Amino acid sequence: MIEVGMRKCIELEDAKEDLNKIKGQLEDRKVLEKAKGILMRELDLEENEAFAKLRKLSMDKRCSLTEIAKVIILND
Repeated sequence: MIEVGMRKCIELEDAKEDLNKIKGQLEDRKVLEKAKGILMRELDLEENEAFAKLRKLSMDKRCSLTEIAKVIILND
């Protein structure tokens, strides 16, 4: 009985970790989408061009896409 409870507790903790990871990924995605929108508006780019620009900036600056996107949003 105690083993079942312990197993369920571990499963619950694992599920919480997974949920937090997914929430973080969703937040990153929102930031990327907002930055793409800014680039599309400001530079008159198509969505794929805006993403390519984000990706190139990320590689050139050796920063994550999310970090680059946050800078773009802050400077908007």
